[in-house]
Amino acid sequence: GKTAPAPAKSESLKAAPEMKAAPGAEPVAAISGTYEVNCGCAIKEIGHCGEYALIDGKQVEVTGHGLGDMPFCGKPPAQAKISGELQEGKLVASSLELVSK
Repeated sequence: GKTAPAPAKSESLKAAPEMKAAPGAEPVAAISGTYEVNCGCAIKEIGHCGEYALIDGKQVEVTGHGLGDMPFCGKPPAQAKISGELQEGKLVASSLELVSK
């Protein structure tokens, strides 16, 4: 009969995606636009204070916004014009400006 190919290769291929990417391996995505911002304590899946923007249906923590401590806490969701970069799952804002309704 035929000999089956050695499984070693396919196994190592399967294991690769589960390995943690090296820091900085994730591509940095520049974003710019108007997003809904909210305090994390008002977001069910977050549950603690922090600045979050709703980007592509995901709550992303916003850092570097320069608005001081908990600027959205206790307020209704707001719209903000944000420019910045998505890095390692957070949005590092180069500018964030609340849009008045």
